[in-house]
Amino acid sequence: MKTLFALSIALPLMLAACADAEAPEDADVQDPAALDEAPEEKAALDLSGQWQVIAHNNIKIGSVYAAIASFGEDDVMTVNSDCLTMRFQLNRDGNMVEPQHLGTTQCGRPQTDGELMIEEVVPQANIIAESQGELMMSGPGGTLRLVRPGSV
Repeated sequence: MKTLFALSIALPLMLAACADAEAPEDADVQDPAALDEAPEEKAALDLSGQWQVIAHNNIKIGSVYAAIASFGEDDVMTVNSDCLTMRFQLNRDGNMVEPQHLGTTQCGRPQTDGELMIEEVVPQANIIAESQGELMMSGPGGTLRLVRPGSV
């Protein structure tokens, strides 16, 4: 009885050991050295220069004044529209943003609908990305499209 019991335990262990020794290498298993390699970094988002806000949810912004955005190294987005200036702290982490409206400098005229919309939508954005020469800021308030001035 002890021999039968010993064989019933030893036989599956021997079969498992032989099966592992003859098993082909699994293509899904990576070389441990490859796991230590850093993933390829994406090119940093180039926000330098000026960008014109042209659309909200693919509808052209109706305004008599061009809204021109620029991005400082201090992570601040400044939007100038004629004599009006809006500032937003982007709080960027890669393409993720958590903008805060820092204020708007008024200039004695009422704000246009486009300017009011920018003031409302930018703080709701949570993603900023560039695609095919356009900059997009998206979030619950919709998507703003920005292009380089002169390419409109």
